[in-house]
Amino acid sequence: MIRIATSLSRSGAIAVVVATLAGGGASPAAAQRGIPHGGMGNGGRMPPPPVRDLPDTTPRAGGRPEGVPGEPTAEDVRIAQRDFERYRRWRLKEEGPSRPNGECDDQIGNFCYWYDPTQPPPPAEDPAIGQARDRLLALLDSVAARLPGERWIAGQRVRYYLDGNKVADAERAARECQGSSSWCAQLVGLALHEGGKYAAAESAFAVATSRMTPLERCRWGEVSQLLDETLRQRYRNMTCEQKQAFEDRYWWLARPFYGLGPNDARTEFRARLTMAQVLDGSASPYQFAFSKDEREMVIRYGWSRAWTKATVRGPGPYPQETIVGHETVPAYPLGPATGTFDYPGRSDSGAWSPDFRPALARYGPAYAKVLAGIRHQTALFRRGDTALVVAAWDVRGDANAARGPLVATLVYADSQLHTGISHLDAAGTTGVLTARAPWGPGLLSLELRDPPRAWTARARYGVMPPYAIGARVTLSDLLIFTPSGELPQNLDEAAPRTMGAIRVRASEKLGLFWEMYGVNAAGEQATISITVIKEGDDPGFFTRQARRLRLLKSEEPVSMRIGEQTTPGVNRASRAVTLDISTLSRGTYRLELELEVPGQFAVRSERVIEVTGK
Repeated sequence: MIRIATSLSRSGAIAVVVATLAGGGASPAAAQRGIPHGGMGNGGRMPPPPVRDLPDTTPRAGGRPEGVPGEPTAEDVRIAQRDFERYRRWRLKEEGPSRPNGECDDQIGNFCYWYDPTQPPPPAEDPAIGQARDRLLALLDSVAARLPGERWIAGQRVRYYLDGNKVADAERAARECQGSSSWCAQLVGLALHEGGKYAAAESAFAVATSRMTPLERCRWGEVSQLLDETLRQRYRNMTCEQKQAFEDRYWWLARPFYGLGPNDARTEFRARLTMAQVLDGSASPYQFAFSKDEREMVIRYGWSRAWTKATVRGPGPYPQETIVGHETVPAYPLGPATGTFDYPGRSDSGAWSPDFRPALARYGPAYAKVLAGIRHQTALFRRGDTALVVAAWDVRGDANAARGPLVATLVYADSQLHTGISHLDAAGTTGVLTARAPWGPGLLSLELRDPPRAWTARARYGVMPPYAIGARVTLSDLLIFTPSGELPQNLDEAAPRTMGAIRVRASEKLGLFWEMYGVNAAGEQATISITVIKEGDDPGFFTRQARRLRLLKSEEPVSMRIGEQTTPGVNRASRAVTLDISTLSRGTYRLELELEVPGQFAVRSERVIEVTGK
């Protein structure tokens, strides 16, 4: 048995791939490397591979036709590429096994994958590897100048420039590719995406797909490997036209940040598809030929960005050498979580958490080295068939929060992905956004970004609008605001004062704002009851009624009862009050507002608040 470990991680997360080769005698992969079956001779280390002298790439006056002695050929490049990967493998730095017990987050054929963001980053690459890569690139460039339409060479140029973190050179090499097929446009899209030029990458990949036949386009963009079993079975039974609509929805939901503009989740996927084609039929540090299992690894988790090696004790008498690849870190779940595809408005925040496990796929965008949560408050107010969404945030207490101007976005999308969006390019660590969207259940995403620091924060979850079946008069969400001066008379005045984090000291007052819908246009009497209940203290209906009628000694430290006559001529009424919470002790409380009008049952709105002390 030969265990070959690879993984995908740039700065700490480890994704290890373990390939098991069994059989009598030496396996083909082992024999290729001179490794006895069951272990590795020579103290567990392979002898250094002979490094072929690269052909002289110095331009010659007048040039020579291909095949003339001294002129490097396409076959010379393939041999040099294999030699480089053998040399790289030999020069990799030793590192202890990251997870010696062999546990996997995911098993893909013979590959074992895990993600561990707590691991330290891999050591810096041996300078000798970089020098060898530069020599290989010089050869690739030389041959590409004479054979600009050679598909394999064009792909390897982009691959190794990216491998050496020379993104601008990778883009130049991709643009020098010649041919009318989609391949050159794919390479341009790959290089642009890796350079963070997501809008341009979208355009390049659009050109690439436009040059494919309908069947090629359908097969190339297939997402079944990213789906859970239920969605996968449904997807596989679709026509190409149905798959296109499915994929458009999937990639809309998959975007890490809806406010970014271009769909970098989809360009990441297409970049992986392209890199998988580049890797197919070429040597790599992984010691075995590119396979369908490795392709699935690339599609779901990305390709390796750095490598190390480790010697581990195998089942035989000899130690075994493993190759460990390292991926971009951090890497967040890619794609909508199970159950959120059809009804995102029913999802909870856990389904969109960057820590959601297990993840069918991962993506680590360069602009999000930190993806934090947001202390925030949201509230929905009805305007006919439209929802007016208010969202406030407060990230001042986050030690890693941005210090400078933030890019803030509020998105609210219904089940058909009809969206309302609000955007602010120079927001602070506190702020408020409002957006209009179709009324009904929806997916809310509040997003903050500090591009220079690659700091991001996000709150994303499904929202069910406030409603009461069978009630003529209904309530909006309860909005908590900071009292100052006169009480707000309407939502336009209340929204800018919305608290981002409902964490207050007992010495502070709370402002409460709400709206009532469907009130009698002739005017009617309404009774509002407000109570504050400590979490864990949940009295029953009769107990609450007795407390409000003062028949039972109140255990709630705060309560309020308001009677008012609604204004004639309108069917929507708003109200604001201040609440004294000075008697509250430290803890978490549920603030309940109950509305009673003649001829219907009481309706309620509530909000959780945290009291941090006196």
